[in-house]
Amino acid sequence: MLALIKKLLDNDKIRYIVAGGCTTLVNLITFFVLRSFTSIDRNVCNVIAISVAITFAYFAAKFFVFRSKTKGFYKTISEAATFVGARLISMVIEVLGFAILCDSFRVGEVLSKICVQFVVLVLNYIFSYVFVFNKERKSFTQNLKDNYCYYISFFIVAVLMLAVCIAMRIVPFGDNGLTLIDSNHQYVPFFSEYRHKLLNEGSLFYTWNIAMGSNFMSLAAYYLNSPMNYIILFFSKENIVLGMCFLTVLKICLSSTTMAYYLAHKEGGKPRKDFYIIAIAVAYALSNYVISFNWCLMWMDCILMFPLVILGFERLMKEKDPKLYVISLFYCLYCNYYIGFMICVFMVLWFFVYSHKKIKDFFFNGIRFALYSLVSGGLAMFSLIPAYLGIMSTSSGEMKLPKSEWYGDIFVLLKQQLFFTQPITNQTFDGGVNLYCGMFAVFVMFLYIFTINKKPFEHIKKILLLVLLVVSFNNALPNYIWHGFHNQYGIPNRFSFLFIFVLLSMAYDELRDLKNTKPWKLIVAGDLAILYVVYISNHMTGYVTTFMAVSSVALLAFYMLWCLAFRIGKVANKQIFAMVLTIVCCIEAVANGAYGFQDNGYTTPVEKFSTTPQVTAAYDVVKDMAVEDEAGFYRAELVDSTVLDEATWHNMPSVGTFCSTVLGEMVTTMGRLGFYTGANEFLYMGSTPFTNSIFNVRYLLGRDGDYNNFDFAYVDTVDGVGIYENPYPLSIGFAVNDETLNWDRNAWRAMVGQENLALCMVGQGDFFESQVVDMIADTDNGYVSASANGYISFTPEKSGETSFIVSFYVENAGDYYLNCRGNYLTEITFFVNGEKLTRDRYQSQIFHLGELEEGDYVSVEYYYRSVTAGENYVPSLTAGIFKKDVYEQVYSRLALNQLQVLEYDDGYIRGEINLPPNQIMFTSIPYDEGWKVYVDGEEVEYTVACGSFIAVPMVPGSHTVEMIYTPRGLYLGMGITFVSLIVFMLGILHYNKEKSKKNLEENDNKNIDQEVNI
Repeated sequence: MLALIKKLLDNDKIRYIVAGGCTTLVNLITFFVLRSFTSIDRNVCNVIAISVAITFAYFAAKFFVFRSKTKGFYKTISEAATFVGARLISMVIEVLGFAILCDSFRVGEVLSKICVQFVVLVLNYIFSYVFVFNKERKSFTQNLKDNYCYYISFFIVAVLMLAVCIAMRIVPFGDNGLTLIDSNHQYVPFFSEYRHKLLNEGSLFYTWNIAMGSNFMSLAAYYLNSPMNYIILFFSKENIVLGMCFLTVLKICLSSTTMAYYLAHKEGGKPRKDFYIIAIAVAYALSNYVISFNWCLMWMDCILMFPLVILGFERLMKEKDPKLYVISLFYCLYCNYYIGFMICVFMVLWFFVYSHKKIKDFFFNGIRFALYSLVSGGLAMFSLIPAYLGIMSTSSGEMKLPKSEWYGDIFVLLKQQLFFTQPITNQTFDGGVNLYCGMFAVFVMFLYIFTINKKPFEHIKKILLLVLLVVSFNNALPNYIWHGFHNQYGIPNRFSFLFIFVLLSMAYDELRDLKNTKPWKLIVAGDLAILYVVYISNHMTGYVTTFMAVSSVALLAFYMLWCLAFRIGKVANKQIFAMVLTIVCCIEAVANGAYGFQDNGYTTPVEKFSTTPQVTAAYDVVKDMAVEDEAGFYRAELVDSTVLDEATWHNMPSVGTFCSTVLGEMVTTMGRLGFYTGANEFLYMGSTPFTNSIFNVRYLLGRDGDYNNFDFAYVDTVDGVGIYENPYPLSIGFAVNDETLNWDRNAWRAMVGQENLALCMVGQGDFFESQVVDMIADTDNGYVSASANGYISFTPEKSGETSFIVSFYVENAGDYYLNCRGNYLTEITFFVNGEKLTRDRYQSQIFHLGELEEGDYVSVEYYYRSVTAGENYVPSLTAGIFKKDVYEQVYSRLALNQLQVLEYDDGYIRGEINLPPNQIMFTSIPYDEGWKVYVDGEEVEYTVACGSFIAVPMVPGSHTVEMIYTPRGLYLGMGITFVSLIVFMLGILHYNKEKSKKNLEENDNKNIDQEVNI
């Protein structure tokens, strides 16, 4: 028996099973002891248990499983760090998988914990065998010597980013942030919601804290899926912006490292080590694309992984090794399907650009490329299919190919290659593009043409690829396709990093072969590059400054002369040539990077979120109030928001949102009901007592200085934050007449539409009394008139910034609501008796003016940031008096039969309702086919009401209702992912088998040669 055991233990796989079983027991016992005898959060218990198991596993793996012979302090530390680093990856998978099973799939803790262990055991064995214990450890000195290109590239970019953060007082060196444009309004609040879910056992399938309820999985696939985002858990909520800035800097620095790694390994064999790699890697990481769009944190993962995708592709073609290609492309698609789509399109083009030796190779490489590309996409399908179905429900889901039209002058685009070019963070002009990646790349762009004789077909294909990309930048049709069949919406040419990569890879190839380049070609290419800059500067007078032109020409002249000196033998030492060239290239990139970040500027997120502790304290009181009031599920909002998604930042179940994944039908309905809407937003601006009731808005929080025109009752003030309660609260579901299903949201203006909806719901409306006001119109620019039906005609004489005013005297006293609408409007200002009430984006929603007396004088100023002379603008103004006594009768009928919510969670509602005959249950839950509705334990069909909300028909009587959400396409996606994983594993096994066979043949041939020599 002992001999059998000893024989079994000679197999490292058997030893791993034993050690893995013990590690799993340590993990499980620690977890359940902590859960049973402490009050520590479940996810925290899980992290502690995994950490204890990792410690045990390291010693078990080192001394028992793999019997590592690593000695020496540095090598041992390196081995331990690699082991822990690999286990941290599996820890993330275990923590996330456990949380998803418990919170999203609602599986019990014991079963969830055990299920996840099987996946983790396999991953840990692969990590340990491949990356940790089956690898020879290098000394510290040897490690630096072999990898100095990566370290120096990372260090140069890191020093610049540190200097930028200090100079611009970016957190933690000040109160500013790199979170530009949409970052503060969207990304910061979404990170807050993500962090809140991870720390508070929330479902990753759904959230109530965005847009009255949203598919969180679809949102995360665009904004939050990067595994690096788990770093945010190490930062407090108040320091989320700091965490995001840290991630931004880290990803930019890593981009230089991955580019350096690609260049060092791109030709196969032993990795190259030269200074050229550093120059190109730094240029990639500090290109204007990265500088301009660094605030799009979710794109940066794809930028840093893209060089590895290309390297993986080349290994797949040359060595038939699929591992790196599949894993890196999967990572891109998982982190951000949008940029991932662009990479996939590019890879098809890159396949045709790649030099296949024979027609036969082209054919078989094509099959291999197609197969493993599908496998990469298949691995991500568990996320991509729900994301796709979600995005197709947004206002951007409709795809309509534009005409093939040029955006404008091509030189507007080409000037973006010059030194000190202003980076474009956002722009209404769709032809704008970020192309700068160093003047040496511009020099090579021309040199590549004159060295075409070296590899003519390969050169021609790459030149054609660059031409195709340039055409795509400036033409509406290919541009639309590159952007995933969507418009750019103010952030132009998001795929320009592909052009930059191709150009820089060409530059590296030319540097490697510079010794074989004839001097006259260097001279001609340099002269043409200089003429190119001069012509652009003259053509774009006013856009290209003298400094930009002179410095660009000076750099081109230096690169040409320095390369020429090296080529004709004036620089004897190749290392000196490479070092000087690299230093100049890096100085250029760093200088342009410093200028670019300064030009981008910064935001003041600390200021925008400065009241977070006070609002948090007030909202804690609100939650206690809701418990005391037995409110069940409720929604809460802010009187005014410092950023558009601030309610999400505070993790409040709220109404409004600004989000690329918002449901398009919801945007339409909310606009028809009088709320402020945009292409991908509807905000809590425009509510009335009726909409506050039917949308379950029970509480309102307001800070000092907020303009509060909401009809809510004051309750208390906590830390300077006022708490207000809706006097007419309703549940998330309530009984209404089945005629509600016939309400036409397009038939009326907002106030009349609300009355008609109430009429459909309970048979009574008329709580808005329309007012015909005699408007007086006035402007200093052109002609303006107003008609009795509320329409206004405005024709400016001069283009640019302008405004006009309409005024009227109040004839009937009452509680007034106005609805001011109009295209191209920027802001609306309201005055009563000459006193300014407020100014904001009130151009499309209902506005509560308040109680007015007969004879009061109301003025409304319509402000445009830009108009065109002679063009006719037709805004409108309608007025109504809210009749409180009538609405109270409507409310009493709405409140008769409500859903009593007994239990709720993210994507889950359970309650009881008594439904009268000829009525249905209307819910303020956005319609999404991912919901399943159970009435008295039986699944029932539900329908859409008001164009965008869930309504549930059921027989009269008392019922228990349960609603559960699972993203559409999730199970199909998981199935495809599972099949793809099997195919990938089979592919790896096949590759390893073929590699072993090849190695065996090579060894046999080597032995034969040795015998012959003997």
